[in-house]
This record gives sequence, C-alpha cells and structure tokens, in this order.
Amino acid sequence: MFFSIKKEILILLAVTALAIFFYGEIDYKSAPFSGMDLKYYREMAAASPSLAESIPSPWGNRILGPWLAGLAENDITGFKSLTIFLSILLVLTFYNLLVFLGIGRKTAVVSSILFIFSKHFFGMTAWNFFQVKDLISLVCLTAGILLMYRKRWISLGAVLLAGSFSGELTLVMIPVLFIWLLERGGFSKNWKAPAMACLPGDTVKCCV
Repeated sequence: MFFSIKKEILILLAVTALAIFFYGEIDYKSAPFSGMDLKYYREMAAASPSLAESIPSPWGNRILGPWLAGLAENDITGFKSLTIFLSILLVLTFYNLLVFLGIGRKTAVVSSILFIFSKHFFGMTAWNFFQVKDLISLVCLTAGILLMYRKRWISLGAVLLAGSFSGELTLVMIPVLFIWLLERGGFSKNWKAPAMACLPGDTVKCCV
C-alpha cells in the first residue's frame, strides 16, 4: 500500500513539473506584461521584510505572496520558487481531498492530472509566476474544504487567516462552511467553533 501511494505521488510530482516547464513563463520585461499587476507585486517584494505602504488597493492588500517572495536573494527567484512549491502543494492537496471524499486513488490521480491540464486554474498561475496570490488562495480553499470535512476548526482558522493575507478569494469559504453546517443539521448546536475559525481571517480582510 505504501509503495502504491508513493508511486501515485511521484506520478503527480512528475506531471506537475513537466506541466510547469511546458506552460513556460511570462515575458515580464516586455510590454504589455511589464505594466500589469506584477509591477506592484515586485515593488512589494522589494520592500520585504518590511511592507510597501504606498501600493494602492487591491494590490497592496495582497501581502503574503510578494512578502514571502521578497525574502529570497532576488524577487524573480523568490516568485518562481514560491510558484513551484505552491503548485505542487495545490496538486497534492487536491489529490488528498479527492481521496478523503471517497474517490479511488487511481481516479483521484487522473482527476488531479486533468486539473493540472486546466489552463485557467493551473496553467495561468504557472505561466505568470507573479500571481502567487491566486495559488495561495487556491491552496487555502482546497485545504479549507478538507479541514471543514474533518472539523479541524483551529487549523481551518489558520488557513483562512493565511488566505486573507493573500487575497479575497479565500473568504468564499465562510458562506460555504455555514451552508455545509446547515445541510447537516448541526448549525444550531455546533456553530460557535466554526464561527471562531472564520473570525481571524474575516477581521484581517476588514482591516487591510
């Protein structure tokens, strides 16, 4: 069983690596790409470990990705490394979510590979490696759904908090969580812990 699981993970790692290579990368030095959102993210990375307070909203509110990228020797290396790591993490988290939901491991591998082939959900973020905020949000959403099913409220709160420092998308988890509780008839008795899990991330987005 361990060998089988290890083989499946290796297949996903290999396909992810090949996909990132063949998707290529954005020509960030040339127009029109040089004038896109990435100019703000590069400025934010250049200010790391401090914060670039002059960046306008909504770009200036997406702190986490550029801040982490800026900790590297140079921002390009930082953004590329972070994109590769998060892309792998996203695929593995998605695979684990499918397996947890009862989907067979082989089917989960095929589904994960099809996800990797999705130009809009995977290819664009691999190609434009400055858009780490989208990758962080997708990882947080996927992990958040898994943690919701497992009722790991403290871990879910941490994931939502991290996601709130990256962008707006992760807050979709809040209505999803409470609808999920309502569907299972446990809202009236078990709403406090999930509500507390949502509070830190929701507070951060209200403040930034």
